Amino acid sequence: MAGTTTYWVLKTNYTSAVIENLPEGAPEEHLLDEGMRLADQFPPGASVRFSDRFATRRTVCDFMSNTFGSLIVSAKVKRILEEQGAQNCEFIPLTILDHKGKVASREHFLLNVLGHEEAVDMERSVLDMDSILKDRIAYFNKLVLRREGIPPNAPIFRLRRKRNEFLISQAVYDAFNKEGVTGFKGFLAEGWDGQDF
Repeated sequence: MAGTTTYWVLKTNYTSAVIENLPEGAPEEHLLDEGMRLADQFPPGASVRFSDRFATRRTVCDFMSNTFGSLIVSAKVKRILEEQGAQNCEFIPLTILDHKGKVASREHFLLNVLGHEEAVDMERSVLDMDSILKDRIAYFNKLVLRREGIPPNAPIFRLRRKRNEFLISQAVYDAFNKEGVTGFKGFLAEGWDGQDF
């Protein structure tokens, strides 16, 4: 049952190389927050590149750090999520190039989590609302989950009112750790203070 599952806020841990730009010809960044299918809007053979602004960051991890608030994940992460029953995920293939333009990985994907869940208890959470998008959350000081808004046994989902925040189930968190997934960290969602360090 959703009420007994522990959930974790999913973040990268800033150990990988940094991706700053979406592939040339990709949809605009803001569309990645909408939770709608986008694969057919990406060019064939889409590639991204290590950022020159972070020249010393060269490691390829299972979760790649990026500046646009999305998830770039390895084939291992894709397999784990599929094994955990995630059916709300669109995996858009990406080639990752290093600082010199050489291929660093052909085994990564832009993970587009489809839909978004009304999973925040707006009365009990402590938060600041966005000044422009009035129904969106700008910052959390304390997250309290609205359990009835989470699909039963959801392996991964995004929050409706803060669409670049992703939560994973305890089972996914455990699988990531058991299989040595790199480049990620998790924060217990219940009571999370909005910090990612």
